[in-house]
Amino acid sequence: MTEQQHAQGTDGFAAPSAAAPTPELPPAGWYPDPEQVGHKRYWDGREWGTHRAIDPAVQEQQQPRRWQPRVGPIIAASVAGTIVLLGLIGGVIGMATPLITEAAKSNARELTATPGDGWTSHPILAGDGTISVDPAWDDVTDIIGVSAMEDQMAGPLDLDLRVDGAWLTAGTVEDGGVVLMVVSIADAGGPSTARVETTGFISSATAGFEDVTTTAQGDVRTVSGLTGYVAEYEFPIYDLIASDAVGVVVDGERQVLVYSSGSDDLGSGIEDVEAVLNSLELE
Repeated sequence: MTEQQHAQGTDGFAAPSAAAPTPELPPAGWYPDPEQVGHKRYWDGREWGTHRAIDPAVQEQQQPRRWQPRVGPIIAASVAGTIVLLGLIGGVIGMATPLITEAAKSNARELTATPGDGWTSHPILAGDGTISVDPAWDDVTDIIGVSAMEDQMAGPLDLDLRVDGAWLTAGTVEDGGVVLMVVSIADAGGPSTARVETTGFISSATAGFEDVTTTAQGDVRTVSGLTGYVAEYEFPIYDLIASDAVGVVVDGERQVLVYSSGSDDLGSGIEDVEAVLNSLELE
């Protein structure tokens, strides 16, 4: 060990000299990871833990975004992952899709969550479908940069992807809140299944995060007879636990995805995801 390494200590914090009194170690919390640039790592007050997460501040400097922390980057990455997944495996699972779909229908859970009184119809798929939303929810499409997101995703992949709406369903934008978003693809360019798209979405949404746990998942069927897949998952991010939910309906080469981003304090928004999915009507 060099003299400089000895002076700094093995944990990245300065070690005391032999003549100096023992310094007070930093309190438990998230700090820049001494081993991985662009990441933060949890310090338990005595030593480094195993939990790491991408440092949004570093990412913001490298590639500025207009979206709010956590909401925008995760949604954008998730949408991208879902679309890319289509192109990669659509042809591979094409022949098996009918068998997978039939199995999903036979095992599907009936969705019981329904829109509340006063929920209003909202167009999706360029008018080829509708969902219902609570008019009390705050529209946050401008805050998360929906137009830029659509251009970014649809441009290189030549897909008719639409972010049909984004709403704050609980909390506030400043504290993260719970954001629900509806995404539709009129022509995905190939067959797929709701389960494949849902699990692919989760994989992309949580890329770079550790200790991701899927707490519930399964095939579902809406009141209009559409078959989909719903999942709820969570993962640690700094000093909170992100709790998210996603549901997907695949109808031929059309897809509708409903995503809710929340926390352990505010909930995942799974009830709203299922209610919106259950309101889905396709032309």
